[in-house]
Amino acid sequence: MKLLSTILIGFALLPFFTACSENLTSLSASGEITITSLTSDFKVAPNTTFSEGINFYNVSIASDPNNGFLVTWVNEYHRGASFLLQNYGCRISQTGEVLDSEAIHLCNSNWPHYCPSVVFAGGNWIICSQEGSLLEYVQAMRLTPSGDILDDPPVNICDSIGMATILYPTIATNGQEILCVTGIAGEGLYGSIFDPDLNILVDRFLIFEQGVVGSFPRVSANGDNFFITFLDWENEMNIKLVIVNTEGQILSTQDVSEDWGPPDNIENRGVPTITTFNNTSYITYFDNLAFWVRRYSSDGNPLDSSSEKVLESQDFDLFLEEYRGTIQKEAYIDLVWANQSFCFFWPETALGMKMMSFKPDLSTYKDMPVLLNSQSQLCLELHWDDWPTWTDSHSLIRAASIGNRVLTTWIDEREGFGQGRVYGNLFEVTTDTGN
Repeated sequence: MKLLSTILIGFALLPFFTACSENLTSLSASGEITITSLTSDFKVAPNTTFSEGINFYNVSIASDPNNGFLVTWVNEYHRGASFLLQNYGCRISQTGEVLDSEAIHLCNSNWPHYCPSVVFAGGNWIICSQEGSLLEYVQAMRLTPSGDILDDPPVNICDSIGMATILYPTIATNGQEILCVTGIAGEGLYGSIFDPDLNILVDRFLIFEQGVVGSFPRVSANGDNFFITFLDWENEMNIKLVIVNTEGQILSTQDVSEDWGPPDNIENRGVPTITTFNNTSYITYFDNLAFWVRRYSSDGNPLDSSSEKVLESQDFDLFLEEYRGTIQKEAYIDLVWANQSFCFFWPETALGMKMMSFKPDLSTYKDMPVLLNSQSQLCLELHWDDWPTWTDSHSLIRAASIGNRVLTTWIDEREGFGQGRVYGNLFEVTTDTGN
């Protein structure tokens, strides 16, 4: 399989691509955004041997300018009638070199749906996940840039309430502190703040009370504060934004979206994501109507009076028709910054990976997305009649950037149904000056 070498974001017409295409190319014009494959599709931790019947769940990714990328995921090992869930990681350089031929076993997991959340802080990778036994708490551990685990067993950083299930632990860092946001079943969203040495600075505190914690919270640091966004399942699926300072104080709670349009649109949207760049936080989400963005300043004030429509849904196939039920609500898009623009990726069943790019002023480079790889058989080629493989697809295509380079990772079943592995591809996003 050969990926296209250069793809135009501003080109007005897409040729007809088939799954049998061997080489895809297009031309670029002066000043337009191009994306170049620096690698072919590669298997993450290619020499890792997993037991027969293995299942892969989720994939997550973080980046650091000096230490490349860390990719994490969850494996399910079958042992007769029982199974064991384990978290793994693999380091990848910013040039696309796989640094771990065999995956690093991080720790056990408690649920397949919640991939470990990762940031780089204090000179190490910080990995956060559920505790893997009958107890319920969020655990954190450090992995050095050379791949050594510093905390075995991991450190408890946030207890549950009673024996309630911990849900979706997610972390973000402002460089000095790390905020972990986790759902607690039947209670709501809670947080804890700790330093890069895993010392707890602020113990468990309430962020948002709700009986049904139904979606992944997404967290980003803006200045000294942390911005948290999520779907409010008990209030017509509105998107909320909560701003927390480093003392664990709630500075504001506000609605990002208020008018969802037609009633049938309420059940058709993805989990919001939040990305901060140059002291502006961008909350992005999609529904049946469009892909939306709303911007906020570092003090939490909205810069847009309402969510801005970046793309109409009829202009692109943003995996809306390929999901059903829960997976629809858990689908989200990683927004990455590269070459003065925001990029996001998504899969198209049986076709491959697509990319879209827009500027900070929310203008798009193109009305239609660009097909990146007509040969990738992503996990979203679902087998609904066999068994619920939607659990494999919560994370979709994950992405992180270093400068103009973007690493994408996903769960891929090209080796056969039930034989999913983590794959990656490194791209470079540039502007053609016409020279």
